[in-house]
Amino acid sequence: MSYPMVPISTSDLAESFLDAKIAKGLSPKTIHTYRERLALFVAWLGDGTITRDNLRFYLAHLQRNPRLSKATVAAYFRDVAVFCGWLVTEKLLEANPAYKLGPRVPKRRPPHYTEYHVRQLLAVCDARDRAIVIVLLDTGLRASELTSLNRSSFDWDTGGFTVIGKGDKERAGWLSSYAQGVLVDYLDTRHDRNPAVFTGTKGRLTPIGVHKMLHRRAEQVGIRDDVRRLIHSFRVTFAKSFIQEGGDLESLRELLGHADISMSAFYAQLADSELAEVKHRVNPLGRMIAGARIPDSYEDS
Repeated sequence: MSYPMVPISTSDLAESFLDAKIAKGLSPKTIHTYRERLALFVAWLGDGTITRDNLRFYLAHLQRNPRLSKATVAAYFRDVAVFCGWLVTEKLLEANPAYKLGPRVPKRRPPHYTEYHVRQLLAVCDARDRAIVIVLLDTGLRASELTSLNRSSFDWDTGGFTVIGKGDKERAGWLSSYAQGVLVDYLDTRHDRNPAVFTGTKGRLTPIGVHKMLHRRAEQVGIRDDVRRLIHSFRVTFAKSFIQEGGDLESLRELLGHADISMSAFYAQLADSELAEVKHRVNPLGRMIAGARIPDSYEDS
């Protein structure tokens, strides 16, 4: 199904879609991703129309690119499908031609840090880098949120802080007493008046600066190949630990600043070995029959 006879190019429709997402308050990074991926689609489509057949051809085109992994192909096509869904909402398409189209991608758990990885990183960190690693592990903050923190963001009596997350939404967080101590130790090494909690050679530390630091430290201790996404993996590690220690998904959603609880659930997935550990520790049957006598017929089996 192609869009109706309206004298608007696909390129103009893509710009209208981006304007709508900007108005909705999506982050600049998300808008940039949409813009890049839709530009690829628009360039490929040319003067063609958005039909189901053309979407199949575009998907095949992406899959033939040896530089794109299956997950990347799926992500690129998913954004085109979102665009098509928006066209339906705006009544520029009668039906979504991308409905149930898309490659099958093997599900894999999001990357995270193990205790070994964390110990290795901390062993080579100075006071600032140690504070960054500890705060990320303790809060699950995004890099942009971490670098936006000011000294005035914190209630130093309780460890509470506020941060502006995606969509300019303010949310609360709390440091553990240990993380607060590590952060205070780092700040005590500073002799400047910069309000930023984390600084570099040119002032406030940037998200790119955080990534470069983690890349350097991970390379230094030989764990770079073990962790696919150095910063994002801290959020996943926080989520997994939170759930393992008895936290609930709704609280996790609020702490991570997710709009949808399903994303929090994805982050908090446990490996089979972790599930086994939690199961044995919780031991539901043991709680239900605590003190119950084992039947005689099973004592000698």
